[in-house]
Amino acid sequence: SASNANNITTIIKNETGSYNSAFFDYIILSASNLRAGTVFSCFSSSNISYTEYSTTDVGDTSQVTMSVNLSDKFINLVSDTPSGQTWQIKAFGRYL
Repeated sequence: SASNANNITTIIKNETGSYNSAFFDYIILSASNLRAGTVFSCFSSSNISYTEYSTTDVGDTSQVTMSVNLSDKFINLVSDTPSGQTWQIKAFGRYL
């Protein structure tokens, strides 16, 4: 049902240009729940591989996932958060 839908949000969008990797450092928080981490990726054409390393939760952030995708000529850091909850996400990207 719509009440179970999640919010998919692009946090950072950058042109791939001559880059073949992206590293995204982030912190997510809601009330007293938070975690910090890094999602790193490598990509070529339409192929991408990524993984995430993060701190253990303070509280519970298990409902929030981070991912990376390619769209046209852009590399995107994307969050997936539950509807009806407010999560603040701060992030920055580094590209090689």
